[in-house]
Amino acid sequence: MKKKILIIGSSGNIGALLTSNLREEFVIYEISSKKKNNSNPNIINLSLYSKILKIKKIKKFKKINFRAIIFLSTIRNRNDCHKIFYLINNTVELLKKLKYQKFINFSSISVYQKNKKKLYDIDSKLWPILNSDFEYSVNKVITEMYFFHYFYSLNINKFINLRVGQVFGNYSNKQSILYKLSQSVMKNEKFTIYGHGKRTITYILEKDLILLIKKLIINNSKHLNINAITSSTNIKTLIKDFIKQNQNKKLIYEFKNNLLESNERYKIKKNYNV
Repeated sequence: MKKKILIIGSSGNIGALLTSNLREEFVIYEISSKKKNNSNPNIINLSLYSKILKIKKIKKFKKINFRAIIFLSTIRNRNDCHKIFYLINNTVELLKKLKYQKFINFSSISVYQKNKKKLYDIDSKLWPILNSDFEYSVNKVITEMYFFHYFYSLNINKFINLRVGQVFGNYSNKQSILYKLSQSVMKNEKFTIYGHGKRTITYILEKDLILLIKKLIINNSKHLNINAITSSTNIKTLIKDFIKQNQNKKLIYEFKNNLLESNERYKIKKNYNV
């Protein structure tokens, strides 16, 4: 019999990736604040960002013993940052009502500061305010710490924290440099990078992420803090590697170095999010 998993916040790119790639091995249940056009009958449209949680909506989930709950929800909009506390508190209320064997929190490599090697990894300081995607990074840290405290204070041995780099593949964020690179090759268009190409990129391929998630769901390991990085490199090296892997295709690119470094990240963020 298939194991049952619950994905909270399934409406984004990662949610789409997981639901499409895990449904053959698991029965997937979803909680999403946005209405989704899919055929999954086990989905509840429920906002976790409001002051009052409509807890009655999860009535049909209460008797299910979930092998894992995967938490993807977060806040990106600067004007809504205060809602991170509604999101966390409402999620904890959900957890009190549900039966589950493990809780997997999707965090981000962006919670780190670059280390001496100019990489984001376990040798880096936990320092999100230096990250260009400041609000997102800080909200991820707040979520991590709140959940850590909740599970440890109650001695509930069910928590897995997963820090993930940019996910590259068919479900990539359309503003990521990896997606833009692949599109420029497919469409034979010039790819422009605003800056010097020295910024570090940490990423994981979709197939590697799916393999990792399956292992986390199936295995009995709990209370883990995992850094899911398969590659960490700067943009110039990334482009060179991309060209090597696509030798039969043409990539036209240029660097525009006329930006001050203080303005570079903002410009990059608006254009290519690199």
